[in-house]
Amino acid sequence: MANMRQDAQTALLCKQPWRYDPEGQCEIAFEQNGGGYLICRSEFAVFVCAALEWTWLGPEADNNSTPANSAFQFGLEIGLHREVPPNFKTHPRKNEVHLNDIAFQARRFVVTLEEGVFWHPAVLEPEVAPAWIPKCTSRITFDRSPCPPPEHWRSTKGGPRANQFWDMKEFCSGEIPRRRG
Repeated sequence: MANMRQDAQTALLCKQPWRYDPEGQCEIAFEQNGGGYLICRSEFAVFVCAALEWTWLGPEADNNSTPANSAFQFGLEIGLHREVPPNFKTHPRKNEVHLNDIAFQARRFVVTLEEGVFWHPAVLEPEVAPAWIPKCTSRITFDRSPCPPPEHWRSTKGGPRANQFWDMKEFCSGEIPRRRG
């Protein structure tokens, strides 16, 4: 039973990239092989584009999901790499330019995965959201942001401070297409 639960959680975790906003300015993805990536960007500036490794640490709470509450809670260990993910073309030392060495040490998180209908966390006023902004079928919430905290940055001036990536703890995936126009 525990393996079936872990398999279901891993399948949902790895299904699609998780985005803080519809444009994907802050995005994290997990792959079945224990790899993935984290991107922190703003318009045309990329501050972090790092490959990552993740490990499932097991359940953190009683995961008796019911149809009314399809949430799973479990632990993850995530370690950023200095390398840029293979599918991304950017400066090969991008991450070392912006991040201190401590940013590349693995950190542990408690995450909650939910299925339902959700707005991206960056959508502050859903009732007036433009028609092109989709809702999503899944949400992941971290106990603290998977993005490097301020003390892991060489400098937080400019884009990192303006975007405060370190405050982004909730991400969505599984975009539901909306009508345009």
